[in-house]
Amino acid sequence: MEGEITGLDNVCRSLDALRKVCPAAAREAMVVCGEHCKALAFRYAPRSPTMANHARHLKRNKTTTARKFPGNLEKSIECEYDEKHASVFVAQNAHCVSRKGYNYAKKIHDERGKSWQNLGPGSIAKGGKVGDKFILRAIQDSVDWCFRSIDGRLKAVLAGTWRR
Repeated sequence: MEGEITGLDNVCRSLDALRKVCPAAAREAMVVCGEHCKALAFRYAPRSPTMANHARHLKRNKTTTARKFPGNLEKSIECEYDEKHASVFVAQNAHCVSRKGYNYAKKIHDERGKSWQNLGPGSIAKGGKVGDKFILRAIQDSVDWCFRSIDGRLKAVLAGTWRR
C-alpha cells in the first residue's frame, strides 16, 4: 500500500512525550486513535450489494438461490495497539477471504483502475467517501484528530488532572 501521510512527525513527538510521562495515558491515546481510524476506515470501505441492490441492477430476473452477505470487508477491518503503536489492517484470515483463500481486501484497497473500475450498487448506496485506499485515507484524514487527542492527554497528564 503506497501513499505518504503528512503530519505524523507532530503526532510522534507528542506521543514520545506522553509515553515518557505516563505509559498508561499513552496506551489510552493509542487505543482512542486506533479505534477512531478503524471506524473511519469502516465508513470508507466499499460494501457488497444486498440482495435488493443486486436484483435491482440485473436486467433479468434472478433465478439463483445464492445469497449476498454485504459488509464482510467492513467486518474484517481490525485494530491493534500498545503504548507505542496503533495499527489498522485487514488480516489474512478475515471475513473477506473467499472460499479459495483469496483475500480481496488488498485488491479493493490497491488495485482500482487495474482490476476494478467503478463502485457497485452496495457502495453507492452507502454514500460518503467510499472507495479505494480506504485504510490509508482514514489514517490521513485522522492525523489532525489524533494529534489533538494525544496532545490533550499529554497536557492533562502534565497538569495532573488525568487519573487512571
